[in-house]
Amino acid sequence: MRLGGALLQLVCVLCAARAGARLVYRRASPLEYRAIGELRTSVFCPTLSAIGSRYLQTRVFIEAMSKKSAVLVALTQGEGGIERVVGSSDLQIEDISHLSHVEGDCVGYVTNVCVSADARRRGIGRGLMSLAEAVCIDHGASELLLHVEPHNHTAERLYRSIGFRERSQVASCQAITQHFFQLPFYDPAASPQMLMMMRPDPSAPRVLEIRAQGGVAQDADIQDTAMNAATASSPFGSFN
Repeated sequence: MRLGGALLQLVCVLCAARAGARLVYRRASPLEYRAIGELRTSVFCPTLSAIGSRYLQTRVFIEAMSKKSAVLVALTQGEGGIERVVGSSDLQIEDISHLSHVEGDCVGYVTNVCVSADARRRGIGRGLMSLAEAVCIDHGASELLLHVEPHNHTAERLYRSIGFRERSQVASCQAITQHFFQLPFYDPAASPQMLMMMRPDPSAPRVLEIRAQGGVAQDADIQDTAMNAATASSPFGSFN
């Protein structure tokens, strides 16, 4: 059973640890791409100190976002409705029917998962992945995929706790695995990566629960103590 199109406008509101603030998860608008690009530059490229270099890198991230199926964002929302970007990820819905030989088959691919340094260990990574799964369900995607470096144990633990497993061990169609080890999803010149997958399941208990209030989702299960991973990437894809 697929969820309705209102899910594409899904908003997840969380009470934050700080008084008067809350976390909001939703699809980003193009007007927010600059703030998201600046966050990614600070997380993924911390050694860039020159203003010009940081500006150019931010522009690269903005350009990459414009080509994604969805850009997901986590924001803190304080008094007066002032919002600040504290996390983001990209989601690409990829047609794989030519590989699986199933008409209309598609998967979701997550990249550029990042969380601001001052907002980690608050479940933001988990919340972004839950929103990505919800969007995949709405698109009818059969899998949700991502790359992670084998030595990035913090990220791997997070993903496994959500339900991800190494794809080569749980899926039979290796043509799909090979597809995601090529550009633009994976740079062969980059460090070795592990492709992980989970199967979105709308019938299973989920972190995000749609409530009967105009399609708004509230998540009381994401804990501030949950593990997060700011996973590095490039404009070519996820090099976590």
